[in-house]
Order: sequence, then structure tokens, then C-alpha cells
Amino acid sequence: MSDKKITCPECGGEFTFTVGEQEWFLERNLTEPKYCSDCRKKRRERKEAQNKNGQQRFNRQENDQKAA
Repeated sequence: MSDKKITCPECGGEFTFTVGEQEWFLERNLTEPKYCSDCRKKRRERKEAQNKNGQQRFNRQENDQKAA
């Protein structure tokens, strides 16, 4: 096994998937990463923001229904 170079589909940057990382992923039956760490972080932050906004909307609707 050797280090792999992977191209991030989001930013087009190349990152290294090391042998140690590959072993860690294999031990946990995970698929290899497609996105670089910066893009993974941005995607996670966007998802968390969407979930937070959705929860706020749900809470607002719930409160409006209780007030009526």
C-alpha cells in the first residue's frame, strides 16, 4: 500500500491520502474521502447551518401553533 493522491471534486485541489489514513479507514469499513479537509469542513458547516435554520423554523411554527 502507498500514499494516494486524490483530487477534490469541489475545489480541484489535490490532497494526499496517507497509508496510515487508508489503514484507519479500512479498519472502520469507511470509504476513502472524496473531498479535501477544507472542503469537508465547509460542507459540514453548511449542513450544520441548514439544520440549525430548519430547527429554528420548526420551533417558530410550533410556537405559532401553540399561541393560536
